[in-house]
Amino acid sequence: MGVSQDLSGFVVDALNGDTLRGAIVKAGDVKLTSTDHKGYFLIRDITTPLTIEICYAGYQNLKTFFRPGQDSSYVTYYLNPDAVLDEVVVSAGRFDQKRSELTVSMDILKPDLIQQKNTTQLDQIVTQVPGVTVQDGQASIRGGSGFSYGAGSRVLMLLDDMPMISGDAGDIKWAFLPIETVEQIEVIKGAASVLYGSGALNGIIHLRTRYARDKPFTQCSVFMGSYDAPRSTYKWWPGTSQFQRGFTLTHIQRIKNSDFSFSGQYFYDAGYRLFEFEERGRINVSWRYTSKHIKGLSHKISGAVLQNKGGIFYLWQHYDSAYIPQNRTLQAFYSINANLDNVTEYLISAHHIKLSLRNRYYYTSNLSSASHLDYYELQFQKQWHSKWVFNSGAILMQNRTQSLSLYGNHLGKQFAFYNQMDASPLNRLHVTAGLRLEYATLDSVSTEHHWFGQARPIVPVLRLGTNYQLWNGAHARASYGQGYRFPSTAEKFVNTGISVLKIFPNPNLQAERGENMELGIKQGFAFGTIKGQLDLAAFWTRYSNMIEFVFNYYNTNPNLPLNEKLNYYGFRSENLGKSDIKGIEASASSVYQNGNWNIQTMGGYTFINPIKPDFNPVSDTLGLAPPFLDEQLLNTLKYRSKHLFKWDLQIAYKKISCGWSSRYQSRILNIDNRFIKPVFYELGNGFEADDAPSILPGLKANWNAFSKAFWIHDFRCNVQLTPAWTLAYLISNVSNTEYQNRPGDMRAPRMHQIQITFKPVYKKTN
Repeated sequence: MGVSQDLSGFVVDALNGDTLRGAIVKAGDVKLTSTDHKGYFLIRDITTPLTIEICYAGYQNLKTFFRPGQDSSYVTYYLNPDAVLDEVVVSAGRFDQKRSELTVSMDILKPDLIQQKNTTQLDQIVTQVPGVTVQDGQASIRGGSGFSYGAGSRVLMLLDDMPMISGDAGDIKWAFLPIETVEQIEVIKGAASVLYGSGALNGIIHLRTRYARDKPFTQCSVFMGSYDAPRSTYKWWPGTSQFQRGFTLTHIQRIKNSDFSFSGQYFYDAGYRLFEFEERGRINVSWRYTSKHIKGLSHKISGAVLQNKGGIFYLWQHYDSAYIPQNRTLQAFYSINANLDNVTEYLISAHHIKLSLRNRYYYTSNLSSASHLDYYELQFQKQWHSKWVFNSGAILMQNRTQSLSLYGNHLGKQFAFYNQMDASPLNRLHVTAGLRLEYATLDSVSTEHHWFGQARPIVPVLRLGTNYQLWNGAHARASYGQGYRFPSTAEKFVNTGISVLKIFPNPNLQAERGENMELGIKQGFAFGTIKGQLDLAAFWTRYSNMIEFVFNYYNTNPNLPLNEKLNYYGFRSENLGKSDIKGIEASASSVYQNGNWNIQTMGGYTFINPIKPDFNPVSDTLGLAPPFLDEQLLNTLKYRSKHLFKWDLQIAYKKISCGWSSRYQSRILNIDNRFIKPVFYELGNGFEADDAPSILPGLKANWNAFSKAFWIHDFRCNVQLTPAWTLAYLISNVSNTEYQNRPGDMRAPRMHQIQITFKPVYKKTN
């Protein structure tokens, strides 16, 4: 019998010396172990010579030969970053994967770009991702959503693997997300409902927070900015400018078997519109403990609180005074958001099994409502030989909404069971298949799906995908994903008014379904010191029972007197039938490194053709008509732009770096006709005249100015004063362009900002 010997050691980043947790140690196709939270591994009782391979996504694989009885039993392995920028991601399959091997489109945002652009909340930076737009807080990926006054979302927001969608409005609270602790932001494009559920109909935005490494991480930023006067006569403030200021603080540290994290943000914006302002403060804390006695067992507790107040601007007084609200009043708001998370994970390394139990309590409140959302998930994950990964899980979610005036009191529940297999049956081939069964209720209404001719309350959701490596660095992919979204409490029951607008409930609103198909190819390249990726995708998204807010008359009694009829004009959520969005997207990223020079680029172009395939010109009269919309475009979905272009360039030389971001958006073709027509057009008696009362005075006369395409450019420059201190100067909207993402919402003029960042340099703590 041969000599038996243990092999142990650490796996570290060759550039900065940080240990890498989760690195796979294998022999051939057999996974032997993986590194723990400190980057340490141990293989016992090796009796024969082995070729050991160390793998970590985003890094080049390292092979070494180990001979028991002759070689050292303790080794430190140094991994170099991958030559084609193949980042590690987790959102697609809920395990570490190389981005090139995914079956779906995904974009990644890194914390350096977020810090350099002084991003104060997440929606400001995700708009830099090709194909992604945000209108009044409503996220849309490749034209999947229009504009719905913040109620409901087809894009699911995840924070560390768990949904972060409010229980009442079903929206994303962008200011609540800890942007200062970002490890990586992953954006999946297309339906991802099998693993993540109802809100992922159009895609996912996943914010993964930093974890503690060998050295503590501390960063503090203080900034101040001021708005320039706009080009037109919109300026209402006396003196020179309106100001914005704030700071962020983050500290993350490992002490023995515990990881601690603390972060916070304060933000104040005096606003560029009359009476509008925002003041908020947020604190986030977390503690993660890895058991000393039970190998592979860890528990994490984290929580956050946000207090936010201010005034919300909805509609202008007139196009010529677009920064002054109608009736010179705003809707005041005061909100508190809080969450408490518990995550327990148990990794059984010998059997390559991971068990996870996740729980999130998410509380949201404002002046007129409060919601309590409880989320529970039990997940089982099994890996075989690093080539087969099986995920199975069960989810329970309950939401209680309490509101005397806005929504009423409602109770919603959701139960789901999912299974997904990610496999590599051949060296070049990766396959994904998944199925989810979902049951949801809101009060007495539940999900419904027809099985074999009968209505059942269980809805199935399917996902299929494949990825094949064509040649070195080139991967072709194809995917099909279904989605399902149950209406939010706000969409069904909201009853309120905003200025001259009324918003009505629709208790009969039905769930919407969708499916997404995609073909794509990704090519990595490396030419000397230039490395990068090119990606091309063709996609097709379809919805049935699509939900949108529409303006109409909501009363069936023809005998109402005029003064009572006026009370029934307004907006509400409606099921508008089918939608069909076809398009293409091309994106690229690259890095050039040569001596003291570093140049990075990222960006892409997206084209969509969003139509209503069952459009009927006789009954579908809620959108625009000629001369505001060409006859052949009457079936165009509302609040979408056909062309989007995004680009970012960063040039660094020694201690100075400068960056330039550009965003292009073609004109919005179609909107609700009530933003152009007088409010009570059908009543006649003078209400149809051009000077009759309208929701947005002046928009009709300035239609060409509103509907034009626009470019927005941002500039930044950072100077590293010392190893710990950095000074930055930033300009947003360099050209001072006047533009609107939706009617009545003229966006901010040019802004100048100064930012000072302190980031001390630590030595290793272990």
